[in-house]
Amino acid sequence: MAINLNPVFKYQPEHFHTQSLYFRRKDKKTKTKKIKRKIKLGYKNIIFSFLFISILFMAFQQAYLFLISWEKLSIDRIVVSCSNPQIQADSQQFLKGKILGNILLLNINRLRQSLENLNRVREVRIRRIFPATLKIKIEERVPAAVIKKQSAFLVDRQGVQLDPVVLTANSSIPLFIDAGNFQFHAQEKQDLAWKCMESLTPSQKEKIDILDLSDYNNIKVKLKNSLTWLKLGENQFSEKIQRYQADYSYLEPYEPLEYVDLRIPGRLIIKPSPRKEAK
Repeated sequence: MAINLNPVFKYQPEHFHTQSLYFRRKDKKTKTKKIKRKIKLGYKNIIFSFLFISILFMAFQQAYLFLISWEKLSIDRIVVSCSNPQIQADSQQFLKGKILGNILLLNINRLRQSLENLNRVREVRIRRIFPATLKIKIEERVPAAVIKKQSAFLVDRQGVQLDPVVLTANSSIPLFIDAGNFQFHAQEKQDLAWKCMESLTPSQKEKIDILDLSDYNNIKVKLKNSLTWLKLGENQFSEKIQRYQADYSYLEPYEPLEYVDLRIPGRLIIKPSPRKEAK
């Protein structure tokens, strides 16, 4: 018969000396020291570096002097393109006989400014084409209206005066007039005129003949083949002209009219022409 003489140690865990112990580093990056080594340059290294830089600099200098004096880089061909043949001819005449020199030394900004000072030239783009060609593209100023001061001038959308012009009836572009010849608030009045024109539909623009800017913030418009002034105020120009055209059948018996005031929403204020009253 088996007898357990020491039952106390039967289920006792292994002695602590028999257990394996593990060491775990914290979850942080450890800093490692970099070994810095000082490089000492001797006088031979310094002299060699100085000579190398000097030779490199002299090589670049000689290459630069060669390029700016090379005859094959002297500009001998200029190509001018413009949608307007007259402006193209004027630009070619301006450039004719000019010695522009080496293509690398050309001051493009100065040449561009000189060309943009020509009449009806709005923008100039210049491109170098090696070895000796310049390509010049010119964008013209397009007349957008006639402005009448002491005399009449064509103006573009930016308000730049172009050529003088003789006034004709039913011109293809509108006429801007002012009782004070634009001596006061000229820019504000012209801005209002352009605001009016840009708000109109293409069919409405074709019918505009004269814009009277004499009254500040109140633009008056006369349509082609009409003697009636339309007072439009300073906004909703297209809607007001459309309302006048829609109600024209009601106004026709009162023709000729001096003006139709459309500034009050939903109302038309009319004034018969003095010539009709005289009859």
